[in-house]
Amino acid sequence: MAFKDYTGLIGEGLSGGLKFFGSQEERKAAEAQADSLRAKGLNDIEVAKIMLEGKKYDLEIAKSGAGKTTQAGSKTLYIALGIGGVVILGVVIFAVTRKRA
Repeated sequence: MAFKDYTGLIGEGLSGGLKFFGSQEERKAAEAQADSLRAKGLNDIEVAKIMLEGKKYDLEIAKSGAGKTTQAGSKTLYIALGIGGVVILGVVIFAVTRKRA
């Protein structure tokens, strides 16, 4: 074999070796990128879970607060109607007794 033949073999061997190591590095970079995306996805899931728990908590507060507000509003209404009824009854009694006297 001539010297040129050896240089061709050496060149092919080096380029093949560089391709092998290049693909290993690319694979590692791709795996690192996939791990980063996977971690980001898990973080997004955790954030979504926390937000869902917050919405559930807000809904429970709204449910319990709506019942109390309705009862308090009804109680105030009944008290106002009672006082109004007593005042009207007093005015009617006063008007009836005033005419006869």
